[in-house]
Amino acid sequence: MPENHLGMTTGWNTLGSCSDLLGSRILAQRKRSIAMLDGEITRQATTIAYIDDFKLMMIVALLAVPMVLLLRKPSRQRAGGTTSPAIVE
Repeated sequence: MPENHLGMTTGWNTLGSCSDLLGSRILAQRKRSIAMLDGEITRQATTIAYIDDFKLMMIVALLAVPMVLLLRKPSRQRAGGTTSPAIVE
């Protein structure tokens, strides 16, 4: 079994007794077919990459939720013991 795409297509160029015109049409159609197949593979790979990225973001978000519980409210007391508003005018 061939290891890459080029090895899979090496024996396909046997046009034999076909005329040059027919051979060029077949070759052009083959190139279009390969380009369409390449586009479909790229589209599916992109979709899988997006799914994997969103799965990673979900895991990170779920791991970050318990960290919120470890946060505490900041103390608003000054050295004198009085509380001050957060906004100073």
